[in-house]
Amino acid sequence: MTRIRCRELSSDRITGTLKDSTGTVVLGSVVTACELTLWDLESGAPADSSPAVGILNSRQGFDVLGSEEVTISEAGAFVWYVAPEDNAIVNPRRQMERHRATLHFEWTGDVYDGEINVEFEIEVENLRKVA
Repeated sequence: MTRIRCRELSSDRITGTLKDSTGTVVLGSVVTACELTLWDLESGAPADSSPAVGILNSRQGFDVLGSEEVTISEAGAFVWYVAPEDNAIVNPRRQMERHRATLHFEWTGDVYDGEINVEFEIEVENLRKVA
């Protein structure tokens, strides 16, 4: 899992290459779904309830395919343009807050269909005075 450090309420870019379970690059043109889930690790984790405890910025199974928030190139390179609201501090008493993001990709290809979760741990630095 990739770990990233961001500042509170800042924009950022998170990049990666979409690969299947065998390590083969998935072409951007065959991706049929991309959903983002983002949560604060101390408050809770994704659950089947709606909304789940700890979900940030309403990012629970949020469809980002075809949006300006996530782009996927034909070579499988993806970029998630993190919005400032995605890096909000939940508990102002923390100097650093740990968030987790999951991008769930699905695809249909000439050879086979597939899906995979790509996860990131995001350390968000509290820029305000810690209470």
